[in-house]
Amino acid sequence: MKKLKKKPFRFTFGHLIRLGLFTALIYFLINYFSQNQANFNTQNDVLGDTLPASDIINKYSTDIYQKLPADTQHKITKLPELPIILEIKKQLNGFPTKQINQFKLDLIDKISQDIKNSIIESSPTP
Repeated sequence: MKKLKKKPFRFTFGHLIRLGLFTALIYFLINYFSQNQANFNTQNDVLGDTLPASDIINKYSTDIYQKLPADTQHKITKLPELPIILEIKKQLNGFPTKQINQFKLDLIDKISQDIKNSIIESSPTP
């Protein structure tokens, strides 16, 4: 396959125009978003007060829960007490802690084995 020679780059007036348009676009976008930054983090409620997004989610989830029928609310409230949920909680008791401790032990064993092997390999044989 034949290699093509690269043409030397020349900065032309067209390049300058494109660079200027790109710079202007970025400048205007940064100004626009910095002025409207408050709109991304908060929403206005009915009274016009601003609330953080987590408060809005809590507010609407509470409203939705209140609109549910009473028997459905009761089922949702009793969900953590179901036998299947209790069995899962019992089986998962200490799961993340056990996994982390086992990982630490395996890591220490591997490091100590590597140190032993490096000492054995570096020691001169008689």
